[in-house]
Amino acid sequence: MSFDDEDAAPEVSKPTVNGAVLRVIVALFVVGLVAAVVQWERGHIASPVPELPPPSAADESFQLASTAAEGGIELTWRQDPRATEYRVEVSDARGVVLATLGPVIEPHLLIATAQVPGAASGAPVTCRVLALRSGEMLSESAKQDVTLP
Repeated sequence: MSFDDEDAAPEVSKPTVNGAVLRVIVALFVVGLVAAVVQWERGHIASPVPELPPPSAADESFQLASTAAEGGIELTWRQDPRATEYRVEVSDARGVVLATLGPVIEPHLLIATAQVPGAASGAPVTCRVLALRSGEMLSESAKQDVTLP
């Protein structure tokens, strides 16, 4: 019996090129499989948060119209389907906002002179409508020049 054999280190196989290539191929296969599963889940599992429809070019500047009405100016506009409320800004000729009216739920508002501090009857003002959802501005109308009654 020889003590040299007992104290000798066990033989360890040396890495081979074929073994390294096999490990790389297995790793790439696992990564590809995980990516395929993630893509499949994205397509088949509904998002918990409903997505808003993307705005179209027409929604970016929705139509605003004004007509003289008894007691003030009636503003009307085309609804933004994404909006839950609107705010109407009334500015003077220099662009200084005199009043912010709202929140308005329906796509129309009667503006009386008394609602616009600092503006007199017959004064030219500019109105614009902001479409909002949860307080976040989604779109705005073009400015509309009107004369207060």
